[in-house]
Amino acid sequence: MSMKNKYKGEAIKYNRNIFESVNSGMGDYISTSSNTQSSNISMDEIVNVLKEIAINTNTTSKGISEIAANGKPVILIPLSTAANNHQGMNAYFLTERGGAIVLEESNIGRNMLIGKIENVLSDSELREKLSKNIQEFYHADASLKIAQGVLDLAR
Repeated sequence: MSMKNKYKGEAIKYNRNIFESVNSGMGDYISTSSNTQSSNISMDEIVNVLKEIAINTNTTSKGISEIAANGKPVILIPLSTAANNHQGMNAYFLTERGGAIVLEESNIGRNMLIGKIENVLSDSELREKLSKNIQEFYHADASLKIAQGVLDLAR
């Protein structure tokens, strides 16, 4: 599978309005930062930004585990319609511990997103702090511990 198709497939999973805003916001960021006037943003340009930071709308426990395993600084956009606001609570839990930046779905305008991206990309100390702190939430042996717990309960 090509990288373009992989990223396109991943984007389809997310709320279409959020993805369009992220794509537009990143396009504006890339266009202004590279001094081009083109409105056609290549997948390579978006991937280059995403090599430095992650923008993620999956703030479920599984999504956070994947983000933590990656260890990249992350801007989280929790789904506002998630049951009992569990995604928002997860996102703010990480933010309170210095592991992420949260952008509310209702504030996903281009300027807000561009500002968050620029903030992370321009501040190496912030990127390092976010990366270090998000990794605290990755536990490579979590599946083994859960399986052992289930076996222990079954005995």
